[in-house]
Amino acid sequence: TLDGKEPKTSPATFRQVLVGSHNLQIENEGFETQFQKVVVEDGEVARPSPIRLLQKEGTMVITTQPTDATITLPSGERRQSPATFKDMPVGVYKLVISKEGYASQTVPVEVRHGDVTTPPRIKLVAKTGALKITSEPPGAQILIEGEEEKVPAVTPATVPQLAVGKRIVNLELKGYETEQVTVDIRPGATTTVPVVKLELLRGKLKIRPNLADTTYELFEAEHEAIIKSGKAPVVLDDLRAGTYRLLVKHPSDLPNMPLIVEMTVEVKAGESTEVRPKLLYGAVSFRATPSKTMVFINERPTKFAPYSLSKVPVGEFEVRFGQPGYGTVMKSGVVKAGSTLRLEASLKRTNEDTSRGRSSSPGPPGPRPDGPGGPGGPGDRPLPPHLR
Repeated sequence: TLDGKEPKTSPATFRQVLVGSHNLQIENEGFETQFQKVVVEDGEVARPSPIRLLQKEGTMVITTQPTDATITLPSGERRQSPATFKDMPVGVYKLVISKEGYASQTVPVEVRHGDVTTPPRIKLVAKTGALKITSEPPGAQILIEGEEEKVPAVTPATVPQLAVGKRIVNLELKGYETEQVTVDIRPGATTTVPVVKLELLRGKLKIRPNLADTTYELFEAEHEAIIKSGKAPVVLDDLRAGTYRLLVKHPSDLPNMPLIVEMTVEVKAGESTEVRPKLLYGAVSFRATPSKTMVFINERPTKFAPYSLSKVPVGEFEVRFGQPGYGTVMKSGVVKAGSTLRLEASLKRTNEDTSRGRSSSPGPPGPRPDGPGGPGGPGDRPLPPHLR
């Protein structure tokens, strides 16, 4: 445009221009406008120097949800979000935002000269499908990578509204190996996974008691059913990882009263666990007067005192000393590990106790040495003093 008159498109020639100074304006859409002074002399043709217009440019910053979406420009250029486009010619760009498993969107963004254009985050809508999954045994927790915000479900289950595409699914169940499967979620469909068999976590248990020829019983924690039993020492391979109750027994010198130790054992997957149960015991010695006094344990006759037991369970211990024609004596004490409990008794004749007006415990069953006329005979009458 020359002096504000009707514009022409370059290249242009202005004729019959008055001699003198004139104002030249050069503009094009998307470019910075330039102004120039032109002096026209009489009979001459004024030729301004070549004019180079500077393009108008701006910056565009694009973010998406989810991230890693592909941004495609009208030119076909592609970038991954978030992305910053610098030195972009001004104008409106129709951007195509796409990501596998999501519906594509076309978003117009206007770039203005000298500005940084930051439109709101572009949110893509996921294409969804469903997943049907079961496990053996059931009850495994279903964890889907990329879907952590979903409430965890347990097998068997159908999980709805999953983004389409490849998904990694982890199945977790206490006592079992975590199983991982890859599934392909298709839009508008339910993907069914074959039954996933979970493998038991396994470990090794070594049982080494302090006494040989012991027996053991192994129980699952809080259960009464024996799962393994036998003689120790022993190595148990291929045990499921978890908590167990171990009962170790060894015969003592007392019938039906074995040495026992009970403990809790933790078997860890892929590891070898060793336990050394310590069976505690002590000794008991018995002495009594008169001779041939019988020792009763749990009301069962054992042997005449004196004698001793070398292997007795620790704890409270009580015995009865008895002999026909004599009163009985109860003795008790505490058997301590590695030490000897000494129990001694002195028995008195039952007729002496009766004559003094004292009652006494009856003696052990069996014939009385006094014969029919003695305290144990018919009528159970005491002897007169002159016959004692």
